[in-house]
Amino acid sequence: MESIRNITDFGVSRSNYSRDAERGRIRGVTLRRIYWNRTRCNPGYTISIIGGWDAKHMIEDITIQDFSIDGRRIEDLDKLEITTGHCRNLRLIPNA
Repeated sequence: MESIRNITDFGVSRSNYSRDAERGRIRGVTLRRIYWNRTRCNPGYTISIIGGWDAKHMIEDITIQDFSIDGRRIEDLDKLEITTGHCRNLRLIPNA
């Protein structure tokens, strides 16, 4: 059985699916009402990735509202185990 390793994975990168020489940006994303349950396949592996390409191609203004893991509301970004790079204005609103 395949395990889920990332809850969230936003990235600005080169890939086989892009033919553009210039990298883009990700801005103004809101994730709402996420109720996630761990399974026996992924204990302790709930890492999320939010990473821009560089200082000119960032990920900005990401809001996470009303996020729960195993029925427990998350009130601190550190509890989401998010790895970030070239990311600005990431915020968590526990109860929206």
